[in-house]
Amino acid sequence: MPYGGRIADTIVEDQPLLQIIDLYKQFPVACGIGDWFRHRPPHVVHAVDCVSLTVKISEIPGLVGESGSGKTTLGMNVLGL
Repeated sequence: MPYGGRIADTIVEDQPLLQIIDLYKQFPVACGIGDWFRHRPPHVVHAVDCVSLTVKISEIPGLVGESGSGKTTLGMNVLGL
């Protein structure tokens, strides 16, 4: 029996499909033994810092940026990896 309903009746095009608010991701950097003895705080690299993004159902998103700007890190966080 074929599907008799219409999906288009239930979709609101302005409804967000994906919404991210103030996403950040930091990676720890290994410290040397001298930093440990001097009680320096651990170093971190800010890969993604305060990124907000909304993608609506009717949109086709694209993410563009320089090498090392955090595109892959953003995608991995969105996917929960």
